[in-house]
Amino acid sequence: LHLDPAAQARLVGILVRHATEENKQIMLTTHSDRLLYYLLEYVARAECPLAGGDVAMHYLNTDESGNMAGAERLPVNERGQVPGGLKGFWDADGIAMSEILG
Repeated sequence: LHLDPAAQARLVGILVRHATEENKQIMLTTHSDRLLYYLLEYVARAECPLAGGDVAMHYLNTDESGNMAGAERLPVNERGQVPGGLKGFWDADGIAMSEILG
């Protein structure tokens, strides 16, 4: 959708509201680290109707050739944290920052 960060944050709020008020499951696929950050931040809020166990994140693994090799469930705790972090999302940013800083 190419939404700006504020719209992504609002989208997460809308999805959470629909999921909880209408008792629905929502499946979302994304490459957006911001969208995931907003979702995790939302789970961490005291007033959020979702608990960490209500959110399931799956990371799709690839082999050396780039072919799909499986899915790994990443647990989300009640503080909106993913133990071990979100693989692959901030790796590129960290590498780029290291290059910039030398």
